[in-house]
Amino acid sequence: MKNAKVLIRNLTKTYEPAPLWSRFLVRTSSKEPIHALTDISFDVNSGEICVIVGPNGAGKSTLFRILTGLITPTSGYATIEGFDVTQESFHTRSTIGFMPADDRSLWLRLTCAENLAFHGRLQSIPEKQLEKRIREYLALVDLEHATHRVGFALSAGMRARLQLARALIHRPTVLILDEPTGTIDPVGAYQLLQLLQKIVKEEEIAVLISSHRLEEIESLDDNVALLDKGRLVHWGDLASLRRIWTVPRIDASFDSATAAEAALATLALSTDCSSQQSAPDTLTVTTKVSVGALLHLLHDHQSHITSIQESQMSLRELINQKLQAAEIERQETHL
Repeated sequence: MKNAKVLIRNLTKTYEPAPLWSRFLVRTSSKEPIHALTDISFDVNSGEICVIVGPNGAGKSTLFRILTGLITPTSGYATIEGFDVTQESFHTRSTIGFMPADDRSLWLRLTCAENLAFHGRLQSIPEKQLEKRIREYLALVDLEHATHRVGFALSAGMRARLQLARALIHRPTVLILDEPTGTIDPVGAYQLLQLLQKIVKEEEIAVLISSHRLEEIESLDDNVALLDKGRLVHWGDLASLRRIWTVPRIDASFDSATAAEAALATLALSTDCSSQQSAPDTLTVTTKVSVGALLHLLHDHQSHITSIQESQMSLRELINQKLQAAEIERQETHL
């Protein structure tokens, strides 16, 4: 889309092995090219939060480094507010607010106000505006009461909110957050996420956020970029992923473990379902048939059934299933 805040097209990053003469100077011993990103394309618009999801080594950090101008892509391109992140990195950095996974961007010996003042001056905010913005953004992240408290005296959640204020103080139009809740307790993470959603709605900014927390991914499920080994294996909402990959699952409980084992043996003869004993007296059945059809298959065991109900595949299972399918497809392509 032409009006996308963040536009990524065919982005590829390959790390070539170091020359033989220099390998003793570097920490890596890789002798083969590493394909960190391969042909990645998607957009993020104003007022949208895009969640970048994937296992370790999927390419999330490489993507963020390219968008923030720290490294250059091997091929493809990305633009932020129309500026090429490689050719016009000076302009793109002024439109980006970045929040790292830890608090190393803060000076913990300085107060909250002093931290914001330091970063505000780095962004060339005029002194007359800076004092007002410090008050404004400390209030926005609910740290007004801690204006003169040093970083060492802040909790992990308060430091995270201070980092968010630091990323916002120059009023960026794009916010990049690298696992911002990784060091925060679940309650603090929820509060930070609620605050972020409020800011996105009010300021109409575009946000890219990487996360390993399943509850965060569930709550921000409108735009999910699922990466695996440098490839984009899903882009869109989780609902569409569920429609494609979720197979109905039924939990059936029996009055004894013996009855459950007998029912399991019966279901093993059917090609319409796959079942396993999730507990001594309970079967979990992944099936293409309805509850009624399943009960018909278990006709001889119905007197021993104490309860039966449909259940939804968990997000972890859904993502793992999609990643496994992507790996199988990749292997078949290489054959």
